[in-house]
Amino acid sequence: RSTLFPYTTLFRSASPSAYFRQRWLNQYGTDIDISRVAPGYLDIETDVIDNTIDPGNYTSAPQPINAVTIIFPHVKIAALLVLGPRPKNKIDPKFYPLLEKQMQDYEWIKNNIEQFKHDLVYGDEENVKFMEGFDVRVHLYDFDNEIHLIKTIFDYVNKYRPWFLLSWNAPFD
Repeated sequence: RSTLFPYTTLFRSASPSAYFRQRWLNQYGTDIDISRVAPGYLDIETDVIDNTIDPGNYTSAPQPINAVTIIFPHVKIAALLVLGPRPKNKIDPKFYPLLEKQMQDYEWIKNNIEQFKHDLVYGDEENVKFMEGFDVRVHLYDFDNEIHLIKTIFDYVNKYRPWFLLSWNAPFD
């Protein structure tokens, strides 16, 4: 057990965070078993950037989301969502060697899903400590079905309801 909010404080601020801290304090008190907190983790990766973009404006990079990792420790589920490689006619020729490698990797995963899942957990000491016993799921999508990949993210979050979702590359959500 751990003590949360060790000092009772009156929140007189109009700050939204103060409101929610006070609400938490009223509902749960100052002692709470933090093991009940259910976090989720989300990492979003995008395809290579083959357009000129404005680095100060993340919305100017209309690249497809090509991989998402979702981890829910409270239900021991880890999911990898992978978008198939972009068709050759939709990429700049200077990226053909990278596309070829991506196609080979995608085909390997597609044809060796069980081996991939095993290697994901047992191929790294740190992963074994964290993910042993997890239900590892792999979802593959054709390139033209990116919207289904995105919907699956929302389906997972809504089904497994983490208390909070720690995200990398969050401007994409």
